[in-house]
Amino acid sequence: MVAQNLLFNTASLYSNKAQNDSRYAYPRDVLEGVIKQLKMTTLATGCRIKNSEQFIVLKTTAHEGKQQLIRHPIDFHESTIKLGIEALKKSGMLDEPHVCMIAVSASSLNGVFTYIYEIVRRCGWSVLPLGGSEDGADISYLSKNFSVDTIFLPPTIVDSVFSREMADKFNTLRNILCIGEVPSPALVERMRIDFPHIRFRPFVYSPNDTGPIGIPNVEGCEGTYDVPENILLEVESVEGDVALNGSGKILVSVLGLEDPDLIRWRIDDIGTLKTDEAGKQLIEIQPRVYPG
Repeated sequence: MVAQNLLFNTASLYSNKAQNDSRYAYPRDVLEGVIKQLKMTTLATGCRIKNSEQFIVLKTTAHEGKQQLIRHPIDFHESTIKLGIEALKKSGMLDEPHVCMIAVSASSLNGVFTYIYEIVRRCGWSVLPLGGSEDGADISYLSKNFSVDTIFLPPTIVDSVFSREMADKFNTLRNILCIGEVPSPALVERMRIDFPHIRFRPFVYSPNDTGPIGIPNVEGCEGTYDVPENILLEVESVEGDVALNGSGKILVSVLGLEDPDLIRWRIDDIGTLKTDEAGKQLIEIQPRVYPG
């Protein structure tokens, strides 16, 4: 649920800064427009928004062939780690210790690998920090020899790692935690048939640019996420209309940041958004469709 005080305080900060810095005018208008749509009447608390001076620098997703660097304050990064731990707890993954493998690319200025490693380290799990390998034989060998029961990986490499020929090679594995996007229903069904002992579990929905924008809704269907309180989502229709309810391209606004760059940040995914009168948001992500 969108934290009303955080929304008001961020809008207030941007309103004050817009008087001397035009970069804040559009973000101010966006947040004030949402406040009006939700008919929120609570006043800003006057609590000062101040981010830490330490930061982590990441490379954003390319849009229209362009890529840029973005700076996340360390206090914001810390809050995203706590959300990841909360997601594991909510799904029952903290009920017992695990041996996990991180099969996610550790490429330059990509924060996803570091993010997952920090989460599982704080959870007390044993870790094999493999990186972005798609070698199913190598992954199965490591899984067998170190009794790996959980693996983090993007859905895009599941088919190549978990081919039908490897059906009897992952006897210790019990959980696949998806990161980056939602697996297609066809992939989930194929894995259910070929690897019935392995369960697909959604992890946080977390674009590299914005940090987590969805925590798995364990009571809902696969691909449905509760939106954290520091995140405001909107959807943009094909016609270009932006709304708090409906389907379209997902727009992300991160609240509580001094820097206004992450307001209506565009990501690659399409979803169906529901926002109630209190500001609680639920997003259902559509699986990506790839050519061929």
